[in-house]
Amino acid sequence: MVAPVLRLSTADQLSLSAVFACVRVIAEAIASSPWDVYQLEGRKRILLPDDPLHWLLNVRPNPDTTAQSFREALIVQTIVHGNGYAEIVRDRAGRVIELQVLPSERVQVARDPDGKLYYVYSQYQGGQVRLEQDEVFHLRALASVDGLMGDSILGRAAKAVASAHAAEQFSLAYFANMGQPGVIMKVPRPLKPDEEASLMRSWEASRGGAGKAFKPVIAPGGVEVVSSEVKATDAQVIPSRQFSVEEVLRFFGVPPHLVGVSIASQGYGRNLSELGLTFTRHTLRAWTKRLDQEATFKLLPQRKPWRYVEMDLTWLAEADALTNAQEKEVLFRNGILSKNEWRDSLNMNDIPDGDRYDGKPSEAPEPADGVDPLAEETDPSDEDAGPSEHAGDEMAMKAVNRLLQDRLERHVKRLQARETDLRRTNTNGVLGQKLEQSRQELRARALRELHGSDDLFPVKGEELNNLYLVAIEAVESGDINEVAAALTVQLLGDQS
Repeated sequence: MVAPVLRLSTADQLSLSAVFACVRVIAEAIASSPWDVYQLEGRKRILLPDDPLHWLLNVRPNPDTTAQSFREALIVQTIVHGNGYAEIVRDRAGRVIELQVLPSERVQVARDPDGKLYYVYSQYQGGQVRLEQDEVFHLRALASVDGLMGDSILGRAAKAVASAHAAEQFSLAYFANMGQPGVIMKVPRPLKPDEEASLMRSWEASRGGAGKAFKPVIAPGGVEVVSSEVKATDAQVIPSRQFSVEEVLRFFGVPPHLVGVSIASQGYGRNLSELGLTFTRHTLRAWTKRLDQEATFKLLPQRKPWRYVEMDLTWLAEADALTNAQEKEVLFRNGILSKNEWRDSLNMNDIPDGDRYDGKPSEAPEPADGVDPLAEETDPSDEDAGPSEHAGDEMAMKAVNRLLQDRLERHVKRLQARETDLRRTNTNGVLGQKLEQSRQELRARALRELHGSDDLFPVKGEELNNLYLVAIEAVESGDINEVAAALTVQLLGDQS
């Protein structure tokens, strides 16, 4: 016997939380990434932030939508239908001046007798328009066998989505009736149609809906009521729903913690960072490659000077502030990164001597007249360490201090908000007890957040835990900046 397949509309499929979360995570991550235009000169590439195409891709592709909304719409349609389309509007000189999203369900792809690809768009007001291949930006999902059309992820996941939807509907029906099972009513004799309808109306009027659950009902004479529905525990509803969510995630390639699966969100720091990096490499990179290749071929002239587009996903691979600072320091010391490039990554303005790749700090200003620059004694150990090392240590200290300030400040704000709420709602003499209970709960939460960066510090184990606890208690009545600065020194040592 072939199992029935529940056929769902696109709206029903997207109403399932796991499906919508996967679509949202993929679309928003790609739409939020910079899409840069480069020019090639030999092996050297030059970023072109003033190129008109850069404006279209990152700010305003058309008068009606932002670049963020345009990309999100294109990605969502591609996930749902397998193919996303946008009309390429050019001026008389052949330069791209607009990109307009076309609803996927209104576009058909065909070949003319010469084998040339073209698109047919059905307009809302009626009639059809033929668009040539170079007039349509065509984004494909994972390509089908012939590579011409994309394969709908939502279509491939139809059975998994239908299973998840069925489990959700069962839960809704079960709890809407307050967990009361369905019944079979046995009657002593065959009923006429009007008698049967009257009995059903009477039963539904007295028992239907959550508001009437658990109320006693007197069955008509001779009628025996027998339970006929499997209990939720016997049907394994919750495990079934959890498995259905996992099935959906496999189709989309999204880690569980990004869609709010609580059991997958209990790791800290590096664990979740690695999961995010895996998502970037194995899911988002393929999407951005498809976008880059289609945009380079369709939106840029295929002649010298050669230009191409590339989406920048580096922000998705970034770790915490301390690790980022240490990574930049290594690149800077080895002459791979200049000071201005480092500053650009922090959204800071350039400095005059910041374009060198010598791994050295900025030169000190000229000494004032009459001042001997060698008058002050130097520490030989400082000379051995090298100036760039001290500069890197100082930046690492600042990064850690900023991280600790943020987490301690969050704890203080939560505590203040909880205290305000309790004082407003508790006037019966138990305020002190509830305040202390809330304080302990919020301290435990702050401790978990601080432990998320354990692998960054040389201090480990019970000693580290005690330092965190002392800082959390101190910040409740002290200055956040002072407590964070003291904790930074305790964790990394005095770098001065």
